[in-house]
Amino acid sequence: MDFLKEKLDQRELDSKQKDLLLQLSKEWGPFIGGTTEEQSLKFLWLEETLEGENLFCAGTYQKVLDLVSKSALERARVVFEKKVVKIRSAETDERNPIATVEFADGGIELFDEVVVTTPLGWLKRNQNAFEPALPKRISEAINELGYGNLDKGRSFIPALCIYV
Repeated sequence: MDFLKEKLDQRELDSKQKDLLLQLSKEWGPFIGGTTEEQSLKFLWLEETLEGENLFCAGTYQKVLDLVSKSALERARVVFEKKVVKIRSAETDERNPIATVEFADGGIELFDEVVVTTPLGWLKRNQNAFEPALPKRISEAINELGYGNLDKGRSFIPALCIYV
C-alpha cells in the first residue's frame, strides 16, 4: 500500500481520484488472501490470475505424488516418519557418496542419497543438524526465507531417506 500511495503522489491526480484508486486497490486483497496493507503491491503486475471460473480441487494431489514418486519407490529403500537428528555427508569418491543419518531413536544408517523435508522454522533453528555445515549461500537463503499471509496448504514433516 505504501508503494501505491507513493506512486499516486507522483501523479497529477486530485484527492478524489487518488481515494478512488486506493479504494479499488483494496478489492485486490481478498482475492490474494490478505489485506492490501499487509501485502506488497510493488510487483502486483506479476500476479497471474486465471481466466474464467476459479475451480476448487476437492481432492488431493495423491495421484500426482504417486506418479512422481513411482520410480524412487520402485528402485530405492525409503524410510518414512523417523525423526532425523543429524545428517553427515562424506564423499569417499565421486561414485560412492555416503550419507550417515542419525535418528532420534539412536539408530544410524548409511545412504547413497538423502532427501529431507522439514518445516522452515525447524530448519532455521537446526542448521547444525547438517555436517559439514550447509554452504554459506544456502544457510543465508534459509535465514532470509519467510512465510506470507496466505497459507495454501497443510504442511507435514516426514523424513525421507533413499538408497539408490
